[in-house]
Amino acid sequence: MEYIPVVRYGRYTLVELTPTAAQEDLLFQVVDVSVPDTLHASVGDALRHVLRRSGYQLCNGRETDALQALPLPAAHYHLGPLLLRDALLTLVGPSRTLHVDHAARRVCFAQPLYMPDESVRPVAEIGIQEDVLPAIEEAQP
Repeated sequence: MEYIPVVRYGRYTLVELTPTAAQEDLLFQVVDVSVPDTLHASVGDALRHVLRRSGYQLCNGRETDALQALPLPAAHYHLGPLLLRDALLTLVGPSRTLHVDHAARRVCFAQPLYMPDESVRPVAEIGIQEDVLPAIEEAQP
């Protein structure tokens, strides 16, 4: 049988004296963030805002500067509740990977080298005229 230290809180509550998963790995903390509604918010601004009280900071470099140039989509002005890791990945999008330096508590993103696929070509390049593509219609309930 494993010994788990506890302390009594109140009359009917026992609390385990062990750290939670979010206290051991800060990327598992739950965040619910609203980015201030400014006209020129960028993805870099939103990342800094999400990381403000997380214990981590955004690393500096070319990739970070590139994120600063991307406008923040309206869907990302409010995120959560989400795990911090998922919020960061949501903000940067699927084309970048997350790299964490736990010792320095720095969060970095890298964009893998992209090799264009031959099968994915612009519509005009394959000889299809845009006006013959099927129209997308909104369904009414």
